[in-house]
Amino acid sequence: MKLRSKVATTKDGTFLVLENDGIGGNLLRGESWEPHFAQTLAALQLSGTTVLDVGANIGANTVPLANAVGETGRVIAFEPQRITFQQLCGTVILNGFSNVITLQKAVGAELGSTQLESIDYFAPHVNVGNAGLGCGGDTVDMITIDSLGLNDISFIKLDIQGSETAAIRGARQTIEITRPFLFLEIEEAQLVQRGSSAQELVNEIISLGYDLLHINNDYPVDFVAIPHERRGSIAALQKMLAFPTQLFQSPNVRS
Repeated sequence: MKLRSKVATTKDGTFLVLENDGIGGNLLRGESWEPHFAQTLAALQLSGTTVLDVGANIGANTVPLANAVGETGRVIAFEPQRITFQQLCGTVILNGFSNVITLQKAVGAELGSTQLESIDYFAPHVNVGNAGLGCGGDTVDMITIDSLGLNDISFIKLDIQGSETAAIRGARQTIEITRPFLFLEIEEAQLVQRGSSAQELVNEIISLGYDLLHINNDYPVDFVAIPHERRGSIAALQKMLAFPTQLFQSPNVRS
């Protein structure tokens, strides 16, 4: 059986998609995926920097990230699911990006290997981005962000289906050194399924000396985390975002 693949062209870029996938369907209709993400990037001015796309999926966020950092910056994009990773690579090539490094790896709190949930890529309707750690799917290497030894990170996007707490714990040293902006999902049901919770994740972020800006849109689980020393960026973010926001400021204390 062959995959139902197509090339979707939008004002944001070109994407290798599956026509039966939810995100793919949006892109085939020419719609922008998560416009608040691109608005966030515009406010943060990331040109020339290194950014991480953790849980890159088919590249719907990788494309605006690559455009935001420009030819002098770089995007390191992680996607563990094999077929989804192949779509990501196709999207990178279709857009002519030479500033994107793609890695078929999971990101967590420790080094090792892990198994992923199974995805039925041939189902009439599928959400390829809704599979996390589990069983029945691919077995892949798991790394930590700290293991990369990077000292120039300006921005990290985390959308990994409830494994965000583990990924933050595996990135504490990098975050302490580089103080990047974070863009992440905080979704209680997904986090609980992976042995964490929204409060536990929020506590991890606050302990690192960050404020949280909640984006209240149609799918209200996205947050931007801003280091205390960069609180001046909050006003620019709120002005740029075409959605209501709520700011949660934490004490100026890091553990």
